[in-house]
Amino acid sequence: MELNEETAVGLLKLADEYSVKSLKGLCERFLVEKVSRKNVIDYANLAEQYTANELRNGVVEALFFLKNSLPENEISNLPKSILEDVLIRRF
Repeated sequence: MELNEETAVGLLKLADEYSVKSLKGLCERFLVEKVSRKNVIDYANLAEQYTANELRNGVVEALFFLKNSLPENEISNLPKSILEDVLIRRF
């Protein structure tokens, strides 16, 4: 079976629920490689909800470069703490 984004998200949730750190890290690293303009908001919320720090760092990095191409209504859907990290990174 080949890992895809949908499966990785599901496994991330289970890994968090059952505290399987190695699996959680694997899923986070996989998802970081898949972050795009299309999914960055969803992945930001996922990272926040499941305290996925590797994914969070990847999302913050992506948002730093994508911030000018995201509509304001999408930016308002970001978790506040992630938005703050993006703004802090700017300086």
